[in-house]
Amino acid sequence: MIAYLKSLPEQLSFYIFISAIIAIVVIALKGKLMLKFGKNTLGLGGSEPASGASGAKCSSSNFRKKRSCGDCVLIMMGEREKHEFNLRKTVDRILKTQMTFAEQKLIEVQTLLIDAYASKYSIVRNSQEKNPCIDDAVQNKLFYGLLKDVLLIIKDEIRRSYKDNNFYNLGDLEFSNYVKDKTKTIMSILNQHIRNIYPSSGVVVDGQGTIDIIESTSRDIEHIILEMYIQAKETKMDIKKQIDGIQKDFGSWIDTFLS
Repeated sequence: MIAYLKSLPEQLSFYIFISAIIAIVVIALKGKLMLKFGKNTLGLGGSEPASGASGAKCSSSNFRKKRSCGDCVLIMMGEREKHEFNLRKTVDRILKTQMTFAEQKLIEVQTLLIDAYASKYSIVRNSQEKNPCIDDAVQNKLFYGLLKDVLLIIKDEIRRSYKDNNFYNLGDLEFSNYVKDKTKTIMSILNQHIRNIYPSSGVVVDGQGTIDIIESTSRDIEHIILEMYIQAKETKMDIKKQIDGIQKDFGSWIDTFLS
């Protein structure tokens, strides 16, 4: 029943769930449900309680402690709310954990490219006889700014791919091909952004020079991207096991409560 409810829309499954609880409680009361509105009492189903009875109570054979019909429903609703809260909190942790790791790896990419740029800049600058049109400090600031901007774009692309959830169940070969495709996309974003904005002349390291820097570090960047997607998949699988455990525990609680 739990699996069926999870397949339904959120609001519809909630109403069906509560209706089922009320139906079970009514059966536990042997067909008798007493609803009180101020001084008025409305009886549904069954016969009037025996003389001396003090209103509808859940059968002691079904519950060790006597609880009213309202108590049973409230307890079930409270447990369901706690279950959904724990479930949402666990699900939200998936993307947060994935992106925390991705952000750390993108810092590695940034450091890698900055070091490569600084090295090339030093070599080319010392070999030039004329001063460039753009001041050295401005050139460096321009490259660092462009790099920061493009890494934010790449970060958004990675987040989007994580949220798509279309690679977590892939086999080894399919997963490898998926990561290769994402790597091509990310490298294209990086190259295109630099190519479109970075100056092609008047600087120590021109636009083609920055593209050469990216190509010279491409293998290291590809390895970092692979690490990000492997970690994302492992995180998804690990937390999915926790979610399955939460669902199982809630199902077991319902079985125990209604037994």
